Amino acid sequence: QFTRAHCAEILGSVYRNPGQVDAALVRSVERPAEDPAAVAAFHALCKASALFPAGGGRSMVAALPPALPVLLLWGNRDPVIGTQNAEHVRAACLANGIQCDYVELDAGHC
Repeated sequence: QFTRAHCAEILGSVYRNPGQVDAALVRSVERPAEDPAAVAAFHALCKASALFPAGGGRSMVAALPPALPVLLLWGNRDPVIGTQNAEHVRAACLANGIQCDYVELDAGHC
């Protein structure tokens, strides 16, 4: 079962500065997660994003207008979605004729 303590623990593992994880942040994540459609929405997001390298961000990028440039910021210490996924997204942008500037940050997931 998803609990407030579990949420705080997960946030603490993805924030580079765990001191930023306070009650307000935990609640801001919990509130939408309580929505009955949350699981379906999260699943759809995962399928369309770079969370799964097989998708490589293609679905997400395909929805962008070609004239819209992308600034892709990625934390090199992200324990959730590694930098190899940034390259998948960048390649998908370039394959769709979308300008993509990639900046790797000395940061985590959040």
